[in-house]
Parts: sequence; C-alpha cells; structure tokens
Amino acid sequence: MVRNASFLALLLASNLIACSTAEVQAPEGADEESNENALVDVSHTPVEDQSIGNCWIYAKASWTESMHLRATGESFDVSQSYWTYWDWFDKITSGSSSYLETKKDSAGKTTVSVSTGGSWDVSNNLIRKYGVVSEVDFAPDDAVTEMSYVQELAEEAINASLTSGVLSTSSARKNKKLVRSELNNAFMLSATVVASMNQVFGESTERNFSQTSAPSTSGTPFINAKAFQVAYPRLSKSTVSETKTTLSEAMNSWVSVSYPSSTSSRRALQIRAQKALHASAPVAISWKVDFNALDRISTSPTYGSFNMKTLLGKGTVGSQGSHQTVLEDYEVKLPDGTTLEAGITLDPVADKSKFDSALLTTSEIVFLRTKNSWGSTYYPTEGKAGYHDLYMDYLNGPIDWCNSDRSSCTTKTTPLTAFVLPPGF
Repeated sequence: MVRNASFLALLLASNLIACSTAEVQAPEGADEESNENALVDVSHTPVEDQSIGNCWIYAKASWTESMHLRATGESFDVSQSYWTYWDWFDKITSGSSSYLETKKDSAGKTTVSVSTGGSWDVSNNLIRKYGVVSEVDFAPDDAVTEMSYVQELAEEAINASLTSGVLSTSSARKNKKLVRSELNNAFMLSATVVASMNQVFGESTERNFSQTSAPSTSGTPFINAKAFQVAYPRLSKSTVSETKTTLSEAMNSWVSVSYPSSTSSRRALQIRAQKALHASAPVAISWKVDFNALDRISTSPTYGSFNMKTLLGKGTVGSQGSHQTVLEDYEVKLPDGTTLEAGITLDPVADKSKFDSALLTTSEIVFLRTKNSWGSTYYPTEGKAGYHDLYMDYLNGPIDWCNSDRSSCTTKTTPLTAFVLPPGF
C-alpha cells in the first residue's frame, strides 16, 4: 500500500504541529537497538510506523520508553493509539471548531476531520490526565505490527461520524458519553478494555489523573504517570547524576528550547544537546521536513539522510510538514580535521579527549541521527532500520517553505526548530 505524505492545511491557534508521514508503508520487524554508538549510548526500543499525522505522540512514546528502559530494563511498548484516542476525545468535546478541519472533497461534498496535530505540551497534558497503558492492553493488533492500522481505520471512522454520522452536530460533540462510545467503536476496543476505562475514568470521563483525588487503577492495565518509572541524567554544576523518578516528574523537569537564529547561540545550544546525548538522554527534536531533501539513491554515501545537496539537486520544494523525533547519535568534525563518526564505539575514559573536543565551540556537527516513526524500511540510513541522518546544512537552512495551500513557496525557514532537554543541560 502506498501512502502520500499528507499534512493538515490548518495549523491551529495553539501552535500544534501538523506532522509529516512517510510516503510508503514499511513492513513489520524492527529489533531493539544494541546501543553501541560513537559518543552516545541512548537506550531505544523498536522503531514503529505512524499511519496518521501524529508524530508528536510517537516522539513522546519513544522518549518515555527510552527512559523506562533505562530505569527498569523493561522494553515497555507504550500505546500511541491510547493517547490518540484521548487526544481526539479532548478535541472533539472541547467545543472548539479550531480542532476540526472542514473542506470539500473531490466530489464537492463537505467533510469534517479531527486534527491529528499536537505538541510536546499537549502530549504532557494528555499523559497527566490519562496516564499510560501498553499497546497489547489497549489495541493488541497494533502490538504485532510496526504500523498502526488501528489508528488509520479509527481516523476514517471518526471522521465519517463527524461528517455525516452520530457526531455531525455540535451538541452531539459535547456529549462526552456519546463521543466515548463513537471512539470505542472507531478504535474497535474490546468490551474488557471499555469496561476498564469506564472503571477508572467513568463513562462520561468525569474522572482523570490530574484531579486532586486521582481515580484508582486497581484491576486495570492503566498506569498513572505519577507511578510510571523512568530514569534520566541531570546536570548540576558540571556534574551529571542519575535521576530515577516518575514520568510525571520527567514531564515537569525536561524543557523545550527553541533553536536560535544567531550562529554562536546555535552552537551553544547544540553543545547542550551533545552533553545530554553523551549522558545517554533521549533528546527530542522538532524539525521541518521537505521530502525532496531525502537522499533516496541507495549507492549514495548520504542515502537515507536529509541534506541540502539533495534538496538543491531537486531544484524545487517537495512535500513538506513539521515533525518530532528522538535523537540517537551524531557525527562531528573536530577543529584538527578529525571526524568522529556515528556508530563507532569509543571508550569514555580512554577517549575522553575526543569527547571533550566534540564539545568545543569550533567543532562542527555534521549530522544528527534520529530515531524516526516511519517504519524500519523507509530509506534506512547506514543499515540502521528506522533511523535517519539529519545533516546540519539542511537543519540550519534556510529552505523555501510553502504556505498551507502551496500557492506560494517563497518563505524562508530554518528546519530545526527546538530541542527537548533534560534538567540542567
């Protein structure tokens, strides 16, 4: 099955990211990472494949799974479908039309669709309210495939309901019990899952974990973020320490830092991100995708990467959209001309001088390697299934950017927009 890269025409007032999706489907089958890298040893769980525009949920899941693996040694498969369910519930019941997109289809019929866009802060709020559950305990079909067909089918079903079905009126959309019922059907939830959700949150969702008196999860698979164990590094006065705590505290402590415009400020922020990666933190990034920057030539030394040479070689912009992912590694050129390559093991003690040199202001990052959410066979970089190298010449830009209807593509933009860093970095 071939999928076109699709993006929301509307970026919402709350600055939600309209995520990019890959242009082809990847089959199932990615293995857990061995984590033997040049400068970095980030614990990552298997790559997955988003089927709709909710990369921000997949980035948050990768971040959460990495920190949980670090804390417990358990490879916990977070349910992105669960967070998507509650994201749509909140949007539909909010009463705000800004979360719904109305347009004409090819036949001239008016259609209504729920926004799949979001942000780091939106996902934090979702998790605070509704917690975490494993994929096998919510949408078991998703637990055995890379791509979420459950979400793809649910999107079709809920948009049909919003367009001409049960949820086609504003009054129906305010009926929380009714919206829950439609979402239960759209996600094809089992009676057992629905009963457990009702036990914790109520049929009309009158309870959630953000309330002063949080509901009990006894006998259910749902986990309050205040009880979900994670670990990550913390930097204080040049000393890195290990923090073992909860997902709730991690969301309170990690910070999103916008990528600055000046060259010196950019290098300073890059160094902060490098230090966090050296401490094995799953640094998240927000960046803008132009698919014409993706090198698709298998014999090319930059195959599977996003780089400016490839984009300029196309001579025009491609499909575009915003994206969030989590970093794995990077490659850096030192002032003496030496390149520390991604994917080569170094000893933290014997090679300390190289680590230190990588952090010099005069060192230049060549590319950042990111764990993506487009499946394991979508132009994999250097054989690392599901990972893509993002060259700094592309991330620094600027590149031409199109408006929502692509009537104009003359705006200049910097593709790298933000890092999400652990406390102190």
